[in-house]
Amino acid sequence: MMKDVTGRDVLFGGKTVVFGGDFRQTLPAVTRGYKEDIISTSLVMSPIWQQLTKLRLKENMRAHLDKNFCNFLLRIGDGTEISNHMNEVKISTPINLPFVDDASSVETLVSMVFPDMEAFSNNPSSIVNRAILMT
Repeated sequence: MMKDVTGRDVLFGGKTVVFGGDFRQTLPAVTRGYKEDIISTSLVMSPIWQQLTKLRLKENMRAHLDKNFCNFLLRIGDGTEISNHMNEVKISTPINLPFVDDASSVETLVSMVFPDMEAFSNNPSSIVNRAILMT
């Protein structure tokens, strides 16, 4: 479409396009797709991928206050974190909460991630670096 709009027969009509995000974490949705289907439709598998200029960020700004966690995330993303024979990575104790039962485990998780909700209401920007991610 950009070629048509600009009348130029070059990638994106010669316009600079910025793709944001971590492509290791954001995959396309494929209805009833298997792992291979999802990977094959990702941007990095596209024929244009080789023609793009890639700039890599080396510092995780969201986790900059916790250098160990930041480096851990980068090692996982780069595929250099030590894993077992099933390609599973060991999650360290401070961020790996054992499951007891539904109710108490959820309570423990919420209180670990959000220890003082009242403090967050007084300073909303302090909640920015906290999240509970799940499938």
